[in-house]
Amino acid sequence: MRIALILVLTLVSKNILADTIEEIITILDKKDYSKVERYIEKRNSSSHCSDPGEIRKREIIAHYYEIIIPILIFIPTPPGKHIGDCTYYVINLLTNDNKVIKYEVYSKKFDDSETKNYRLIKEYSNQQELGSFQTAYKENYYRRLNLVELFDISTTYGSYCGIMGINPFRTQLEDYILSKNVEELFNWLTSPNYEKKLYAFEGYKTLIQSGYKITNNEKNQLDNLKTFKGSVRTCNGCMFMDDGFRGVLNRINNQKFDSIVRKTKVTINISSNNYKQQLPGNSTKHESSKLILIASLVFGGGLIFTVFSKRRNLSGKI
Repeated sequence: MRIALILVLTLVSKNILADTIEEIITILDKKDYSKVERYIEKRNSSSHCSDPGEIRKREIIAHYYEIIIPILIFIPTPPGKHIGDCTYYVINLLTNDNKVIKYEVYSKKFDDSETKNYRLIKEYSNQQELGSFQTAYKENYYRRLNLVELFDISTTYGSYCGIMGINPFRTQLEDYILSKNVEELFNWLTSPNYEKKLYAFEGYKTLIQSGYKITNNEKNQLDNLKTFKGSVRTCNGCMFMDDGFRGVLNRINNQKFDSIVRKTKVTINISSNNYKQQLPGNSTKHESSKLILIASLVFGGGLIFTVFSKRRNLSGKI
């Protein structure tokens, strides 16, 4: 009897979950962002579940917005009110003002930030509207946008992020600075991702203070950064936080980066093709001397150990 009851409750719970997903999609299919926003305000709260996080809304170009919405839905187990399932979703939206021109609905685990683990439930794209968006993007940023660049939540601006202090974007930035790879810096500068824009701004500031002459297109994009607003994900060691884009931009702008080029010469990945070329002329000799010294110590230690071992063996035989 107990097993049968559990099965019934499970089936009922799944049906409620299915209805809820359909409800989300029904609202999205009206292509009206204001209605989606009102729905989220009602859903994203429960004393039984963890907070799903804040909505991220960023203007990519005039009138076009990239919106990432975390959703929490608490499904009570009938007839109880205090037990049930906390289900989490993510909706990625691209809007032209209030009109939804693209959406993706994913289910996810609460603490999983790896988008590759998300399960796609439904997606929609208005190809004509997307074509207009990409045309406008190219006119603004002098390059074509690949739609996979949208909805990036993997980038954090900062240094020594996390317990291990690993930051692949910082490493890439140092590589771009050393090799003066302005093509990749420009791709970051014109990316829809705000954190990459900050890395690019820092890279250009470093190169400019080292004598690089920027083009008119680069100058226009760097000046245009002052018009952006909204929050960005930042880190400093193990501390992760949301910070204002303009505040971070101002802090970068007030720094001097002429010494960073010298610092990055010793922090760049040794596998970089530019590593040996960028090091000062006496660095190779210095490293070689250290290697010779270490080898000598190891060899000398081994020789002493061998001599003592032989003496011990001889004394044992006597």
